[in-house]
Amino acid sequence: MDGRCQRYAHADHGVDGCEYSGYGYLRQHTATYYTLTLSLIGSGVITPTAGSHTYLAGASVGLKESPAPDWHLSGWNGDADCADGSVTLNANKNCVAMFARYQI
Repeated sequence: MDGRCQRYAHADHGVDGCEYSGYGYLRQHTATYYTLTLSLIGSGVITPTAGSHTYLAGASVGLKESPAPDWHLSGWNGDADCADGSVTLNANKNCVAMFARYQI
C-alpha cells in the first residue's frame, strides 16, 4: 500500500477510506465521481441550478423546474436519462430544461 491506509484491529471499514480484515488492510477504496451539467433555454429556474455539479457514482438526482410567469416546461433534453426528471450518475450527463412561452 502507499501508506495512506492505517492498520486497525478488527475494523471492517476505516474512517480513512480503507477496508480492513482482522489486523491488516486489504485495499483503499477510491470513489468515482461524475459531472451533471445543467442548462436551460427560455425563462425559468431549475434545481439543481444551471452549471456543473459533481456527484458520487450511482447518485440519483431529481430535476426540478419552476417556469417564469407565462412560460411552461416543454421538457428536458440532453442525455436520454434526463427526460423523466431524474438522472442516475453512472457517467457524465448533460441535461437542458426547455421552457416555452404560452401562446396567446
